[in-house]
Amino acid sequence: MKLSEAILLGSTVMAPRAGGQHFSETQEGCALGMAAVARGCTFRPVRGPVDDRERRTLGVEGVWGNWVLEQVDRPCNCWRIWIRRRMRIKEVIAHLFDYHVMDKKNWTLEQLAAWVETVEPQRVQFVTAPRFKPQTRELLARELQRMKQEADEWQAVREAFEAQHASRRQRRTGVSPSSYHRACSEARRLGTLWLEANFSSRPCRCVCEQSDRPREAAMRRGSTQ
Repeated sequence: MKLSEAILLGSTVMAPRAGGQHFSETQEGCALGMAAVARGCTFRPVRGPVDDRERRTLGVEGVWGNWVLEQVDRPCNCWRIWIRRRMRIKEVIAHLFDYHVMDKKNWTLEQLAAWVETVEPQRVQFVTAPRFKPQTRELLARELQRMKQEADEWQAVREAFEAQHASRRQRRTGVSPSSYHRACSEARRLGTLWLEANFSSRPCRCVCEQSDRPREAAMRRGSTQ
């Protein structure tokens, strides 16, 4: 959005008032404030010292760019003794609005926006990216298919490795996990030390080990007495 367009758009939601960019208590402001509101900007109090020359148009270049700091001849016939002939663009806008649109009323807001259009940069033309050509889409589809195939192969290798590792672990112990768990349950029911004597090389990791410990400790204490 150009500054000239934003001034006219902001005038539909903010009442005109000279002397400042934005008056929050009444939702009024100048042409620069109207443009800022149309652009989606918000206003906040400024802390610290501010140059008197910058106070009226503070922050405008941060919204619209440094082109508003360029020196131009103002289009009005005000005396040079009262106001400089050459001014920064943002200062010219503030002067035209405060004095000619609101005070003398020999300018309209539309005329002010038309003058701004003569000094603002031309609209930037955005270059859109070309659409994918058929051969480009085919290459993309083949690349996705290749990536999916590699993922499937890696998953198959991982499953084969896990299965081989599990079989080796079972051969080392000589007992399957289900048989081992049943043996633990039987040992708990009988209340003997059969589990410790036969499975000391592979401690039980299930709940039965924790439940057998108090009983085994009691049996050891009884045997020593």
